[in-house]
Amino acid sequence: MTDKEIWRILFESLLHKNTTRVSYFNNQLEKSNIAPIIFVKCLLDELKKIDEYVNSSSFKAWEIDNKTKEKKYFKNIILLNKVTEGKMMGQIDCNNINEIAKPLLEFSEFILKNDTQNSKQSKKLKKTSYVWLGNPKNDLPELHKLMTNDYKLIASETTYEQFKAVFTGQPIEGINQIRWHQDNASELLYFINRLEESNNIDYNPKRADYIRLAACFIKPNGEQFNAVWKSLKTSIKTNLSLNKQKSIDELVSNF
Repeated sequence: MTDKEIWRILFESLLHKNTTRVSYFNNQLEKSNIAPIIFVKCLLDELKKIDEYVNSSSFKAWEIDNKTKEKKYFKNIILLNKVTEGKMMGQIDCNNINEIAKPLLEFSEFILKNDTQNSKQSKKLKKTSYVWLGNPKNDLPELHKLMTNDYKLIASETTYEQFKAVFTGQPIEGINQIRWHQDNASELLYFINRLEESNNIDYNPKRADYIRLAACFIKPNGEQFNAVWKSLKTSIKTNLSLNKQKSIDELVSNF
């Protein structure tokens, strides 16, 4: 999800009654097609930024204190009319930020509880990383070299052992995630799609596994990709430049 989409979800929660805001977040989760834990993390990360902003002082808004005769600065506010392009009125400030935070935290606790229960019930169905279908002993060292040194698609400090784990069917909870070279989810998705289409890695043609993708790769800064993968896939060739597509096609053609 983009920051704009996350802000929309957070702010539109205010249009619902206090008693229905948790249900609202759950409905947005179902529409998002994102893993529940990642969805919650995206919302909480952005809420933290908003909370820090409205609880910091603005040097643009001040008045002279009657007692001290010194400037007294007011805290920042977010005008909903501006950030929602006229769809909502009012403002977010340090006094009402909890109207978003409280139901979101309640929703997060619910998701975490369910995730823990589901994990215990599905130990036999633990997800694993990708499985290289060619000759992993020969192919993976070469792919690692090409991606780190020649095409520079992943962080140069990515070790071979770290890289190999992503393509040898290891449990995803133990994966040391690889940092993609740019915050470009479309490029990463295109790379994985090409490996699948060329039968270099195993996959289910009827159901894309975006949880596996998000578990194996992260942004250059170490954060999760906040991407709606299913939506990206439908428009990937229009969103990704031809040069990037050709570069990845060239890389994959080596295997």
